[in-house]
Amino acid sequence: MEELVPADKDSILPYITLRPWLAARHIEPVIAKVEAAVGHRPVIIDLTNERFDQGERRRAVHDVLDELRDPTNGYRNFYDFIGEHENFVPSLQLNAPAEIDAQVPIVAALGRGVAVRLTEPMFRFSTSIAQRLVHIEDHSTIHFIVDFERQTAELLARAAGAIGIVEGIRRILPDSFVSVSASTFPANFVNITQQAIFERQFYDEVVRHIRHRNVIYSDRASVRVERQSGGSGAPAPRIDNALPTDWHFFRVGDDDVDRDAAYQMAALRAVRSPGWANLGVWGTSEIIKTANGDGAIISAQRSTAVRINIHLHQQANFGKPPALPDSETDWSD
Repeated sequence: MEELVPADKDSILPYITLRPWLAARHIEPVIAKVEAAVGHRPVIIDLTNERFDQGERRRAVHDVLDELRDPTNGYRNFYDFIGEHENFVPSLQLNAPAEIDAQVPIVAALGRGVAVRLTEPMFRFSTSIAQRLVHIEDHSTIHFIVDFERQTAELLARAAGAIGIVEGIRRILPDSFVSVSASTFPANFVNITQQAIFERQFYDEVVRHIRHRNVIYSDRASVRVERQSGGSGAPAPRIDNALPTDWHFFRVGDDDVDRDAAYQMAALRAVRSPGWANLGVWGTSEIIKTANGDGAIISAQRSTAVRINIHLHQQANFGKPPALPDSETDWSD
């Protein structure tokens, strides 16, 4: 996200769950990373539910996150922290239901609005939570995110349930903003060369029935908030290209090929594919450089960042005429 052009960033309201990324020892580098990515634009801030080690790996940042998760007095520590950063929008904390009512006047006093991220265990409480927020004066500052989290193509069969939840919220808070969210990015890429972006289809189906304003497209950008488990081996080199409604995957699974060379082979396949277009953004620039042998992408982490950058650009400009690539752009690492 940090490498997006300003116009793209202006089109996105990020939702970020704070945790100690990159083995940060203190909270300051975490906040600096957020600010580097979004600048002074509004950003929704939430807290991880993950509990941290008490042993040698315990760091000062863990103590701060534990303090922010303290539900005392309507999560007062969390909202004081939000108040220190003028572009931070709080996410209502739902882990202590008895403290929801106490949070409402604090949220109202901040005047930033509030996001409410509902995961499946909380869907049945959606109208109850909406009712507790009616005392916030400007209902258009309330943003519900109906989050189905990890899903497959079967997500489309959940549209009726999502529509019912959104309609229930809207009956109570008709001016609120709502989103439906999920992550359908595949977990296994063997014998897969492309996949539809089912999140976009899901959103279109919900909007077709709701026919209301203030329904915002939500997208996990191919990543998941939840910690992943599984093997520690490096994945086969792969370059992904994001089109407006589809993912295209270029995987090199030959163990006899050097990994750097494999990323170049994957990049060459990407730029020679029918769906390829130089969008003039950082992500496509990195793929072109890799295809030319410059070694821009040599790891799964870098490939993931490239994929996300292209995807965010595509979705931020969905339905708009494509802009001409800017050959004068200099991208920074």
